[in-house]
Amino acid sequence: MVNPYLSDDIIFKEILTRVPADNLHNNFRHVCRKWFESISSPRFIEAHYSNIEQGLITPGPIRFKPGWIALRFMEIKTGKMIDRFIKFRSLNPCEMPNLRSFSNGMLLLQDGQNVHNLYVVNPATSQWTSIPPFTTPIGHWFELVYVPCTQEYKVVHLFKDYHSFTFRCEIFTCGGSGGGDSWRLVDSITENRINKYFWGERVIVRCYTLEC
Repeated sequence: MVNPYLSDDIIFKEILTRVPADNLHNNFRHVCRKWFESISSPRFIEAHYSNIEQGLITPGPIRFKPGWIALRFMEIKTGKMIDRFIKFRSLNPCEMPNLRSFSNGMLLLQDGQNVHNLYVVNPATSQWTSIPPFTTPIGHWFELVYVPCTQEYKVVHLFKDYHSFTFRCEIFTCGGSGGGDSWRLVDSITENRINKYFWGERVIVRCYTLEC
């Protein structure tokens, strides 16, 4: 006799990994406790992320909706445009946030008016979290990094110390066992270790060369 039911392995690997993330987050994970735990597991999230359609994302202000911004996603293969609306209570309704970095499906946005306001955003579910203000008067280079071994996101801030002629670096861990509510300062980096002075807006981070 043929079993009319699908196994959990087929449901999660072949079906749910292809369901849009916002539907998983808002609907499917609330079906039962088992589904909640499975959909929230790092293994499922990684499998689902591997099926996501690649595309381009650009932020923009929504002036007729105070406090909201839109993240417009364009699929590379089809050219289809998808708008995702996200509520930001701390943003000026007429200010457009700056997209500073991205990693593993997450975005790092900076308030266009107050540079100390940083946000890590999940564009698939419209969820976001604010980052505590960094320690310097102005920000220089930021990078959002995903660390697979700890399954954590870290915000790296590299800035110039004009008194010691070195670069300094501080790191904030978003959630997880190493999370906290403050930035952690790491060793100074002399210019000869960076090879040359640079003016770009991005800093490339490798977990095996920078202490995480």
